[in-house]
Amino acid sequence: QEMANILAQKQLRSIILTHVIRAQRAINNEMAHQLYVLQVLTFNLLEDRMMTKMDPQDQAQRDIIFELRRIAFDAESEPNNSSGSMEKRKSMYTRDYKKLGFIVSKLSPVCALPPASPGLTSAT
Repeated sequence: QEMANILAQKQLRSIILTHVIRAQRAINNEMAHQLYVLQVLTFNLLEDRMMTKMDPQDQAQRDIIFELRRIAFDAESEPNNSSGSMEKRKSMYTRDYKKLGFIVSKLSPVCALPPASPGLTSAT
């Protein structure tokens, strides 16, 4: 955990993204394997948080899920388009949440996380 905190402070993610993943040269097999190992170790550090159930009453957690939908899908649709009916927007939101892996038969996406969901991982 301490190592992950140090790496986060040094902005390792942006360095890897800029100089390795988006670099002009192709990633060789050894580098791809090392990136995979780093990813697995990083996700293992988040396992406790990943298995934590979300509290449907926590507004901060709800805001994170709504922000996730906005980031993922609002670029596809017209921003600030208020000319759609409420029913059409509900249908669009339902479709978006389904694409994100939520069970859409529930009223709130916070309540709709499947049992093996990523939990609070998305809040990091």
